[in-house]
This record gives sequence, C-alpha cells and structure tokens, in this order.
Amino acid sequence: MDLKKVDLNLLVALEALLQEQSVTKAAARIGRSQPAMSRALARLRQTFGDPLFVAVGRGLGPTPRALALRRQLAPILDDVRGLLEPPDFDPGTATTEFRINAPDATVMLLLGDFLARVAEKAPQMNVTISSAAAGQLDALGAGDIDLAVDTFVDAPDGFHRQSLFESHLVAVVRKHHPARRRTFDVPAFLAWPHIWIDTATSRVLDAQLDRQGIHRRCSVRINSFFTGATIAANTDCVMVLPDKVASKACELAPLAMLPMPIKLPRLTLDQLWHPRRQHDASHIWLRNMILEVARTIG
Repeated sequence: MDLKKVDLNLLVALEALLQEQSVTKAAARIGRSQPAMSRALARLRQTFGDPLFVAVGRGLGPTPRALALRRQLAPILDDVRGLLEPPDFDPGTATTEFRINAPDATVMLLLGDFLARVAEKAPQMNVTISSAAAGQLDALGAGDIDLAVDTFVDAPDGFHRQSLFESHLVAVVRKHHPARRRTFDVPAFLAWPHIWIDTATSRVLDAQLDRQGIHRRCSVRINSFFTGATIAANTDCVMVLPDKVASKACELAPLAMLPMPIKLPRLTLDQLWHPRRQHDASHIWLRNMILEVARTIG
C-alpha cells in the first residue's frame, strides 16, 4: 500500500473507536463530530477491507481483524507520540491523560493523595481510573491503560514492575462482633460467613488456605471494597484485607481489626507498566509521584 494515499489520522480514529466502541464516544474523545467519525469509520473499513466493528446492543463490537489491529496499533501510535513530544516534560503545562487501573481499595488508600498532588503540580493533566479485576496485562499490552497498581503474585514476563510497599492480612469485623469477645483462633475464623472481594488479595488468601486444608464459607461475593466494608459493618460477616486498607476502613465505618490466626505471606503492592513506557518522561513522572505517596503510607 502506498502510504501517500493513506490518511494516518485514521489510525487515531481507529484507536478511539477501539477504546470507546461507540462512534459518538469516540468522536468526543478526539474532538470530532459524530458525522466525521462515521466517515472515518467508513474509510477505515475501505482501507482494511473489513467491517472492523459490528453493532452490539447500543455500541460496537470489534471484529477479529480489529482486535488484531489493536495489538499492533498501540505501540505504533505510542512511538509517534514519543517522536512528537518535547524531550523535557513540564508537569505544570502538560495536558497529558493517564489511565490507571487499580482496585477501589487501592484508589482509596493511595491514589486519592496522588490525585491531590496531580491537581497541585499538574493542573491541566487528566487521570482516568478503572478498577477492572481481570485483563490488566492485556490492557497494558494494548495501550488501553498506562499503569496497573495491584498485587501481582507472579512477576509477568515482558513488563516492568516496581514495589510500593508491603502489607499483611488482617480480619475485619463490625465493632461489636461476638468474635471480639473470645480468642480468635482458626475455628473462630471459620465459624462466621466471609465476604469475598474480587481482588488479587482474595485469590492469594484462598490459595494459601487451600494449601493448609482450610476452607471458609464465603456467603457474599462482590467486586467492591466499599460495598464489603458496608456489609461487614452491618452483619456478622468477616472480611480479610491488607492491614493498611483495613486501618482506613476502620476510619470510614464502625469496624475493628483482628489478627489472622493463620500464618500467611506478606503481600506487596506493585505498579506495573509496559516496556514502551519505560523511558517516557511523563510516565516516569507519573510513577515517581505514585511512589512518593506510597512511601508516606508504607
């Protein structure tokens, strides 16, 4: 294909369509009108000889060809942006948008202070935070997120990783829970129903309990720390959390911590990023800001 005949701005439109899976939202993302984005999609279909997107409910679903392009597109556009960015990064004037994925408990514990610092030092910068429990590595590889902050049990190949701080697990119950009036041993730990939150912490705990032949009953399964804290404060359910998160939870709700009666490994909170972001000045600034906040907590 002769590149002189191709409008490379179509790749920016394709990126927005892949991220938003909606013509209207993709147009808003890159500052185009909806008719202009519809025309761009028509030209993309002609260029690639594929529908690229099909109607799914009120949105668009990518075809296999579009998904394959997605994996190739992110590094290409990142390289182009890196080529055009000035060599020095000035947070005071930067209009960069960062996309971070982290569990909501981590957002509460760490990213709230981080966002306050961003507002002070980089007032024109935008930050989008998601809390998807699965698919973080794929999202990093595809360029859908810039950074993942979570507990990663195994160091994934092909990514850069930095430890922020360590935690140990504790049990969290309501302030007047009967378990607080007696020894909190393994039978007491297992006597009450548990709240299972869809996080790496829960999966690590379950794996450790399985190795020791211990099986707890999880009567509630949710994907939100805040919902879990509300349930624990109003029921006899037990919730297991990293100690630093548990301490914050006890400030927000009538909860109390109990030491775990089971020996468990300490957990590390990490930030993870794709190698193509390793030397990007703006992303180095982002990671250093998060590290600074983490040091005040850890």
